[in-house]
Amino acid sequence: MASHPDKDDEYESTQFYGLAANPHGIFALYSFRSAQQFHKFWGAGSGRDFALGAMQTAYDRSKTAEEIVRIGLEAAAEFDSATGAPFEIHTIPLATAKATRRKK
Repeated sequence: MASHPDKDDEYESTQFYGLAANPHGIFALYSFRSAQQFHKFWGAGSGRDFALGAMQTAYDRSKTAEEIVRIGLEAAAEFDSATGAPFEIHTIPLATAKATRRKK
């Protein structure tokens, strides 16, 4: 299957762009049935390059994932005119390795 659009494609894109995160990693899912794995964090939108740069800089010195995200969002809002506050950040607890093994 092709992972990019072509006028002769026998199928249409799924019109889906999303994120899947699980114990195996972070995966960006794209409309032409392709995926990309990320090992630390992921970003989307017009300010994503600013956010990713700021998050990379903050990664080793931040105490929480929420702190890294907030730094990325603030950088995107500062340098990208299409990004702006307020931001809504949601957190979820991570499953421990022991808890993950029990569910199998």
